[in-house]
Amino acid sequence: MTGQQKQTFTDLNRWADFLEDVPDGNFCMATWKSGYDPLNINKMDGGCGTTACAGGWATVIPQFKRRGLVLKWHDNTDAFVMCFKHYRGYDAIAEFFGISDGRAMCICAPGYYDAEASTITIADVVQRINEVIKDFSPE
Repeated sequence: MTGQQKQTFTDLNRWADFLEDVPDGNFCMATWKSGYDPLNINKMDGGCGTTACAGGWATVIPQFKRRGLVLKWHDNTDAFVMCFKHYRGYDAIAEFFGISDGRAMCICAPGYYDAEASTITIADVVQRINEVIKDFSPE
């Protein structure tokens, strides 16, 4: 297993574990983040009423933030967009986690689920992450 594969395995597990602790009322696959706070764009805690999708919540994991995975407000789209280096959206997920664009979409794009975005659960997303993790397992 390469160093990148180990990092991907660790990061995907950390993301799945983190999501399992997000309150259901603060999770919605229909938006990267809602509850805009212009003073602290990346502050997201369950108590503030913020909701976010799986990718949006990934940006508050301290280890991920330190490595540059962030949400940025884009006035031209009037929405938050996940960014990593010069990548945006699902490409940022793919690049950060070292997975294919298809896998990033399978995890984060609501259209890849057999449900409306507002009804996709954390368990649904964690299941998808765990499917990808199997390909990076050291066993």
